[in-house]
Amino acid sequence: MLAEVYQRAREVLYPICRVCPQCDGVACTGEFPGMGGLWSGASFQNNFNDLRQVRLKLRPLNAVSAQDHKPDTATVIFGRKLSLPAMAAPISAIGAGER
Repeated sequence: MLAEVYQRAREVLYPICRVCPQCDGVACTGEFPGMGGLWSGASFQNNFNDLRQVRLKLRPLNAVSAQDHKPDTATVIFGRKLSLPAMAAPISAIGAGER
């Protein structure tokens, strides 16, 4: 099933994206439009490498019931409290799959 997803992605996205097993920006460095970033692609590659160092501390919500209390999904990011920490980020070649 996953192999089919990769194959379909290659059909739709190639040559803009090679659908690498690990999108680190190396294979498409300096290609535009492309996922690896413009010029040297160093920013993309640095972000990829830095984000590999991030580890999330997952804490399960155990024994939570309506009579106990409601779970709090809020967190503080960059000094701002978010009630639901779901964010979007800008990415390049967003219309790559469109024909």
